[in-house]
Amino acid sequence: MEIRRATTAAELKTARHLFDGPVQDAWAERFLASPGHLMLIAYVGGFPAGMLSGIEMSRPDKGPEMCLYELGVDEAYRRRGIGHALTQAVRPAQLAIRGIRSGSRRGVRPVARPRLLTTRHGREYMRARAT
Repeated sequence: MEIRRATTAAELKTARHLFDGPVQDAWAERFLASPGHLMLIAYVGGFPAGMLSGIEMSRPDKGPEMCLYELGVDEAYRRRGIGHALTQAVRPAQLAIRGIRSGSRRGVRPVARPRLLTTRHGREYMRARAT
């Protein structure tokens, strides 16, 4: 498996099966050109098997952080660690963007943890649940 940061709309179009709808050139290029936006694609044997999108957010108490916006893995490639590998690849990508921090400070309990919510269009979606 190889994980690469997408930089062109053409890359996103080859991974169109991982998105909810058709990839629009103008929207794709706007997303990819926006500072702090991240799109990673996991390739297995050259096939785009998974994707992750993240968006930089800035909080007044913590500064810039990366918000994992969407994670999708092709149904035929699930349960192989692709989603986990994509989430692990966010950290080095964050540092490449602008030294963005992730995670929580020691002693601060996260307010939510992810859980499976639903399957739509053949893809599983996660939603935060209060702890």
